[in-house]
Amino acid sequence: SVILGCPMLTPLYPFMLNGKSSVENVKFVKPYSIIHGNESKGLNAKYLRLGESVYIPHSSSIDSLNLSIAAGISMWEAVKREM
Repeated sequence: SVILGCPMLTPLYPFMLNGKSSVENVKFVKPYSIIHGNESKGLNAKYLRLGESVYIPHSSSIDSLNLSIAAGISMWEAVKREM
């Protein structure tokens, strides 16, 4: 893939409410970048085309997770596979 005219050197994992893959099933390929949007709007839909879009399963009784909680979960899921 190419971003802003530059080749993408590392896999991107944009975390989105409508992501394609559950974080529980993603195989993070090193080196990689994890991307989160802001709490009110998340990431722009254009990020669905970049890398492997990921979602974090959560209760249907809440709209979304706090950004710091989502970031912690995503980093833990990525790192625990290396243990």
